[in-house]
Amino acid sequence: MLSIKNLTPNVYYSTDASTHIVDFRKIKVGDKAIAELEVDTRAVKDFETKATCGCSSADDEETVDGKTKITLQFKNTYSPKSFNKVIELLYNGKKEILRIKGTVEN
Repeated sequence: MLSIKNLTPNVYYSTDASTHIVDFRKIKVGDKAIAELEVDTRAVKDFETKATCGCSSADDEETVDGKTKITLQFKNTYSPKSFNKVIELLYNGKKEILRIKGTVEN
């Protein structure tokens, strides 16, 4: 499994046996839901991120030390609801799952 470090205060990162989880917990309607992670990709080839729906995004950028910074965003914070979205982490012919979740509240 990739080694990932959370760079965003008030956003919680964890893993279970096979999934990375970024939990925004509670977000106010209209607020931005953005998290930044650092992935150790020094021994990885062809790393890329792929959002599986249009309401989330994942942008990756290689840093000068050979790691990769991922900026995650849940875009649909306009109405109250819970969300649980999948971002795919692709590298070396493998795929890992990163879930972003939380609740948008009034």
